[in-house]
Amino acid sequence: MAIPKNSESNITKLLDRGFASRHNSEESPRQSEPRQHVVIVTCMDTRINPYRIFNLVEGDVHLLRNAGGVITDDVVRSILISQRLLNTTEVLVVQHTKCGLATFAGDQFKDEVERETQQRPEFEMEDFEDVYESVKSSVSKLHANPYLTRTTHVRGFVYDVDQDQLEEVVVDQ
Repeated sequence: MAIPKNSESNITKLLDRGFASRHNSEESPRQSEPRQHVVIVTCMDTRINPYRIFNLVEGDVHLLRNAGGVITDDVVRSILISQRLLNTTEVLVVQHTKCGLATFAGDQFKDEVERETQQRPEFEMEDFEDVYESVKSSVSKLHANPYLTRTTHVRGFVYDVDQDQLEEVVVDQ
């Protein structure tokens, strides 16, 4: 698959827009340790804006996003670093209604990629049918992980994209 070499690419536009806005705004003090000592794991879906949902400002939390907001090995790696090096103590898992990961079968998707590239992805797609069960699974994975600190407090929520509301998913431990 060829990547277009367009000088007016969307990336170029984003870079230009970012530099322009930085010159017109006041800089806040920067630190790598989040003020709230919280890691938020959520979906990359553009309808999910954690800064608006939780009334956050830059530097409040560590924000990890992936397809589905699911707990993968790489998410655990990032949480571990956030905890042990940057003093976070809580993890907030936020998945959402109408998630694209609930609309396809991971194995079929891998088949399509393999047909196009002649290589099959080795990683799990982490697709799911029920977002509430997916949140429970994600929270349980974190509770069971031996590398995370035992003092880690984990809570899971489903964000309703139509109602703009959060619903906590209680996970028995």
